[in-house]
Amino acid sequence: MASLVDRVRVGDVAAEPFPYLIVRDALDDALCSRLISEFPPLEVVSGGAPLGSNRRFSMTAHEALEHPQIPDVWRELIRQHVSQQFLDGLTRLFGAHIKRLYPDFEDDFGAVDALRAGVRGVDSFEVSDVQLDAQISINTPVLETPDSVRESHLDAPDKLFVGLFYLRSDDDDSPAGDLEIAQWRSQPRGLRGPMAYRKFVEIVETVPYARNTLILFVNSPNSLHGVTVRSRTKAPRLFMNIVGDVKAPLFDMGAYQASAWDRVLASPDIIQGKLLARRY
Repeated sequence: MASLVDRVRVGDVAAEPFPYLIVRDALDDALCSRLISEFPPLEVVSGGAPLGSNRRFSMTAHEALEHPQIPDVWRELIRQHVSQQFLDGLTRLFGAHIKRLYPDFEDDFGAVDALRAGVRGVDSFEVSDVQLDAQISINTPVLETPDSVRESHLDAPDKLFVGLFYLRSDDDDSPAGDLEIAQWRSQPRGLRGPMAYRKFVEIVETVPYARNTLILFVNSPNSLHGVTVRSRTKAPRLFMNIVGDVKAPLFDMGAYQASAWDRVLASPDIIQGKLLARRY
C-alpha cells in the first residue's frame, strides 16, 4: 500500500505561518472508498464509551492492530503509517523546515535524515527517535448545540509531526467541521492552556472536511489550528490522526500563556467549553 506522502513534492509544503501541507486525493480513490465503507463501528473506536455529542475518540495504532474488529485494509493502512518508510517520507518533505525551526534539533534528537521510527506506546526512545501513531479517529454526531470540537490551539510540545487524513462519507451532507490554519496576530501570546484566545489569532486558510484530504504539519509555537463549528448532524466526522512524538518537548508552551492583561483584553471573546489539556 502506498503512503499518503509518496506522491508529494518538497515544493508542495507551505512555509508560513508554519510548515504545512495539504494533499487532495491523497490515496487511490478506490482505496479511499474502501477505507470509508469499512470504517470500524463508532462503538469500537470509542471503546464502548457513551458517544455523547460531538466528542472525540481515537483508537491508537497499537490498539487497532490488536483488535479483532479492525478490517485488514485498515491494519495495512496503519502499519504503513507507523513505518520507517513513512517517517523517511516525512523527513524528506519537512527536514529543512525542522532544521530552520529548531537549530539544535539534530544535537538533541539525531540527524533529521537518519531518524529511527518507532510505534507510539510500544517502542522506547532507546530504539527509536520518533514514535509514530496512526489513530482511527472520530468526532461523534452533533446531537445537541452546534459547536467546535476544538478551536484554535497548539498541540503538545513533544509532538514533531501532526496530520489529519479526512474520510468523509458520501452521505454526509452536514456543513462545516473544517480545519482552520491560523496564525498569531502579532507575537506568539494568548494561550489558556493549549487553547488560544480568539483575540490573538487570525485565520489564514480553511481546509474543507472532504474525503481523501490530508493535512500534515510540523508542530511549533506557531502551529495554530482548530475545527470550525459543526452543525447538528447524525453523521460522524471520520479521519485518521497521525502523530510523531519525540523524547522531549520542542518548545515551552508556558512561555506563550496569556498574561492577566491579555485575559482582560480577550474577555469579550474567551473560548468557551472545549479547553482541553489532554493529549490526542
